[in-house]
Amino acid sequence: TPGVESTFGFALAFMALGGGLLFHVLDVLHRSRDLAYQKVARSRPLPYWFRRHVLRWLVTTDHKDIGLMYIVFAFLMFFVGGVYAILIRTDLGIPALGIAASQIGISADMYSTLFTEHGTIMIFLAIMPLMSGFGNYLPPHHDRVEGHGHAPDQQPGLLAPPPRGHHPGALQR
Repeated sequence: TPGVESTFGFALAFMALGGGLLFHVLDVLHRSRDLAYQKVARSRPLPYWFRRHVLRWLVTTDHKDIGLMYIVFAFLMFFVGGVYAILIRTDLGIPALGIAASQIGISADMYSTLFTEHGTIMIFLAIMPLMSGFGNYLPPHHDRVEGHGHAPDQQPGLLAPPPRGHHPGALQR
């Protein structure tokens, strides 16, 4: 049927465009990492706002920043999944509007697609990244050298962790 061929052509074009865009984004990220961490001979240095706000987030290795990126992405996907849920609920609640009817352009197949995409987006693109984001964000920074300046590591006792980097008898007097 002509509908299947046009849908396949659209999907193929969309995949090619997405692949090209992904390649371009990865190339830009690779080049920006080089610009952020190496001194490159440039006629003009990168603007401060670009280095401070754009490159910082693109090339970060800080677990708190990465956790925040996961959380922001999850909330954006909650919004997209919520829009799908509103479309589904509107069609179920007021069928006379014909959201799933063909006069608006959304068929019964599109309704099934919205339903499936809503579930997939909410589980895999919203809930799971949100849990990963909190898992990255919540642990504290490790801002000390092992075995120095942290009282519980220095005090022997039943609940104290074992000393690290010391001779086994170093804490006994």
